[in-house]
Amino acid sequence: MSARATVLIGYLPAGKLDCFTSDSRSLANGVEMVCADSMVRRIYPILAAYVADFPEQCLVACCKENHCPKCLVTADERGNPLSSPIRDPQLIKEILEKRKKGQHPTEFEDFGLHTVYSPF
Repeated sequence: MSARATVLIGYLPAGKLDCFTSDSRSLANGVEMVCADSMVRRIYPILAAYVADFPEQCLVACCKENHCPKCLVTADERGNPLSSPIRDPQLIKEILEKRKKGQHPTEFEDFGLHTVYSPF
C-alpha cells in the first residue's frame, strides 16, 4: 500500500458526462498514467458528480444570485432566448485577483461578481 495520494485539481463543468467514452467511465482496473516524477504508475481515478442548486452554482461561480453563473446575460434579460457570451474562467479569476489586492476593476460590478475566497 502506498502512502502517496492524489488530490482534486479541479472541477470539470459538464452538463452531461457524454464527454467520456464508456471505456473511460469504467476505471475499476485502473489506468496507467505518467506522474509528476515521470514514473508510470497505475492509478484509480474517481469520476464524481457534483450537483448544485442555483444558489450553490452562484457561490461556486463567484457571482451574485441575480446573475447567471454560466453566462453574462443581464438580470433583466434572463429567460429571454438570447445568445449571451459565456463567462471566461481565466478572466473571472483575474478580476477576482485584482479585487483581492484592493483594486476595483469595472468588470467586477458589470459581471455581477461576488468575492468568495473559501466556498467550501
